[in-house]
Amino acid sequence: MGNWKLESFKFAFYVAFPVGIFYYFNKPEVYDYFVNRLKREQPEMIAAAKTQEEFRQLKEEFLVAQRLKNRAALEEAKRDLLSQRQQSST
Repeated sequence: MGNWKLESFKFAFYVAFPVGIFYYFNKPEVYDYFVNRLKREQPEMIAAAKTQEEFRQLKEEFLVAQRLKNRAALEEAKRDLLSQRQQSST
């Protein structure tokens, strides 16, 4: 903990920051700017969402292929281990 000046500054900042943000974002012109921008960019957002969906599908396909490859390697390692155990027991 700091001295009283630091604590006073922290308290003032903790109180003033949310109030300032609330004041700024509740102005009608700022609200209109964000609403109009979202309305204007909506077709681009839809295209981006389609791109994201394609990316998600490609990533899912890659992960499935990787899991199958890892599973095959695991099965091969199990077979090798079993064959080594059988050879060492004989």
